[in-house]
Amino acid sequence: MSNNLGVMRCTQAVAQHMLPRKQGLLVNIYGQGSFLRPASPTGLYGTTKAWLTSFTRTLAVELKSSGVQILGFSPGMMLTDMLTSPTVVGERGKEQMQRFVLYCAS
Repeated sequence: MSNNLGVMRCTQAVAQHMLPRKQGLLVNIYGQGSFLRPASPTGLYGTTKAWLTSFTRTLAVELKSSGVQILGFSPGMMLTDMLTSPTVVGERGKEQMQRFVLYCAS
């Protein structure tokens, strides 16, 4: 939910500056779930990203002739500490995360 509210509030804030100037570029970063495929075991995260995709596409249509450009960007999986050094609780969690996490040898 905070993904959704943060994007919506940020969009409202920057739109106040971009729309009167009739220029600007707003970029939303998509993630797992953005393209309406199951995002198990990260279903709630995937749900917020599916919402983001719909929000971005709708905003692009609504602001089409405003001079403000709306872009949705999907960079793919990004290498972060969350992927290379995860904290996993329990064997089941460890099993599930092995499908998504890159373990880097030190």
